Amino acid sequence: MSTFWKKVKCASREIFNFLTNLLCPVLSLVCVLMEVFNLPAKAIQAVKKAEYWCWQAAGTKDEIDHFLDAVEDAIEKTEEGSDII
Repeated sequence: MSTFWKKVKCASREIFNFLTNLLCPVLSLVCVLMEVFNLPAKAIQAVKKAEYWCWQAAGTKDEIDHFLDAVEDAIEKTEEGSDII
């Protein structure tokens, strides 16, 4: 049952990652419009910070890298064991 919940948690995190990544181009377009209408630089900077946060918010790269490292370690141990035979 523990594996099931880990998969659900990973899937929900991926969905949140997808949604926040979709917001990035929208916020970038908002910045363009703000620059065209010559709004204050602090307001543009705030939207850029929100865009950056959205890009970093639910990143799953570290989890995937950790999983791949564990798989590579297991493969190396298996290969080392087969050299003995």
